[in-house]
Amino acid sequence: MVFESLQRHRALRLLPLLCLIALLATIGAVTRRDTVPRKDASDNLLTGFHVWTTGNFSRDGQTLTYRREPLPIALTGVHMALFTGIPSTAAASELLTTRAYFAAADRVNLYYGIALSLALWLLAWQLTGSQVVAALAIVGSWIYFVYGELGWQHTELPAALFMALAAACCIWLQRSLRISAALLAGVMLGALALTKASALYVAVVAIPMLALAQIALNGTAVWRAAALYGLMGLAFAATITPWMLRNYVQFGDFAISQRGGEVLLIRAVKNQMTPDEYAGAFYVYAPPGLQKAVFERLLGFDASDIEEGGRYSRLNRNLPSDKAALHAHDYEHLVSYYQRAKWTIPQAIRKDLAAQGLPLTAYGAAAHAYAMHMIEEAPLKHLTMTLPFAWRGLWGMGDAWKLNLAVYLALLALPLAAIFTRRMDWFALSIVANGFFWFHALLTHFIPRYSEPLVPLAILSLLVLVHALYLRAAARLGGRYDFHAFLQQRGTV
Repeated sequence: MVFESLQRHRALRLLPLLCLIALLATIGAVTRRDTVPRKDASDNLLTGFHVWTTGNFSRDGQTLTYRREPLPIALTGVHMALFTGIPSTAAASELLTTRAYFAAADRVNLYYGIALSLALWLLAWQLTGSQVVAALAIVGSWIYFVYGELGWQHTELPAALFMALAAACCIWLQRSLRISAALLAGVMLGALALTKASALYVAVVAIPMLALAQIALNGTAVWRAAALYGLMGLAFAATITPWMLRNYVQFGDFAISQRGGEVLLIRAVKNQMTPDEYAGAFYVYAPPGLQKAVFERLLGFDASDIEEGGRYSRLNRNLPSDKAALHAHDYEHLVSYYQRAKWTIPQAIRKDLAAQGLPLTAYGAAAHAYAMHMIEEAPLKHLTMTLPFAWRGLWGMGDAWKLNLAVYLALLALPLAAIFTRRMDWFALSIVANGFFWFHALLTHFIPRYSEPLVPLAILSLLVLVHALYLRAAARLGGRYDFHAFLQQRGTV
């Protein structure tokens, strides 16, 4: 009877958080933007529809592709098949023109948001045992991340979910040293890689670092850490290898997605910034509020610098002259680095492939080779460009730049704080997210959207550090620590 009473008490403590999540999800369902998907979103939606109706991973239902990562697209297909009422006989084009169909398909993002909230609760409980920390992390993630993703079919929400689940499994592994935890952590990391291909490269570094941290911070025997994290690596490989083998058989490319070469090419072209443009990139890539408050008011920058003919105009992908050139299919006279990397150079690469009699499906590998050649010609310049692109990726929360700066700095500092305080759980929470950040800073043009999946863990990182500082201060102030203990007993904290 006592045990059952305790179980009921714990369940009741969760009830306010469950009600909070339900409220946030309801607000999201009511206020989601009523848009028609474009570009990446339309690709994901149409491919998911054809996964459901034809069984082909294809944008048109016939031509197989690996342009995008498969897992969120497959989950969208399953969602459309089971929970939307969209007829399987509908024309694919209707998904882009019938708002009711798109709204039904987009509800999958609400499911991701709810699952992410539960994952954040689990992480907050693992790290602090505080319901307040959990509630603040959940509310902050909805306000600054989830609501902004509703009405799109991008893959940032599922990426954030699998990143949070991978972190929770890594914490479970470092504490329990159980084989099941190692296997599940590898599967969750694999799911992240099948959602964001960059996680493949992050995992190759993160798994050995987790093993070393397990040995150094937790004092685990070398053989045991090697065995467990080796199993984690095997589970990761087993999760992603079938899809990569499919792509090798179909396209001759042992990769998760085709777009890696395209993104690397954009970065390689942007490496050509002049010294003046390098300095200006910190202004151009700052959020609007920070541009006005600091760069324009204190440092003398001006908005005209970014406009047509301005000294930083080549950093602006939306120049009127570029739009006119694109409309006229005049790719040779594009001005901005982005549009030249997106259109001018790819046109030349495709012409070269055609001259060699190679299929257009070889474009991804060819773009990757072209980009690597540019980088290898000036490797030091490429490394120095990491700083402005890290700055650009820092702003995943938009114009709430003061809070944004605090949470991202907390996330980036957490691995070091973990080492100094010997908190292996902090290291497990933050290492994959940090790897994700620095991978994009080093190898992509790091638009803020690439950074958005980090927002929930960044918010939680700040809360974890504040909670730890509060406990340390409370312990020194005696009476206030008693008050915190009282709140813990009541289940409030």
